[in-house]
Amino acid sequence: LALDTFIKLRRAVNSVDAVIGVVDERSPRMMSETRFGMLEALYHLGPLCQQELGEKILTSKANVTMIVDKLSAQGLVRRTAHPENRRMVLVELTDAGAAFVKESLPDRVDRIRVAFDHLDPDERKELGRLCKKLGLGVSRATPGDGK
Repeated sequence: LALDTFIKLRRAVNSVDAVIGVVDERSPRMMSETRFGMLEALYHLGPLCQQELGEKILTSKANVTMIVDKLSAQGLVRRTAHPENRRMVLVELTDAGAAFVKESLPDRVDRIRVAFDHLDPDERKELGRLCKKLGLGVSRATPGDGK
């Protein structure tokens, strides 16, 4: 049952990604979900240190560094000194990065709505609840403990 559920979940995620990804394919800047997620986090939350960014977009420190490097090379983000801690570096959107998110976000939200129009509001709430329960449970489980 677990394997069957996993396969259905994976297929659903792939289908949703295919619908949402159309935004990125039309964009002059090809953008992965993780990269756009980082830009969106910075757009809504303001400058963050790389550790905070990793926590927000659920990715490793090494991956955050790589993504920031690529977005920086595209002129969408920049690194700045932390005002209180010289050992930390903040990542912030450039004006071009903010404009890119502002321009891309409405179409992206519309595509997400289209993907989830196949569920009624109660089903969306239930799916959200189950995804949260699964995610929290897995993150708390010890690998190999069989739980």
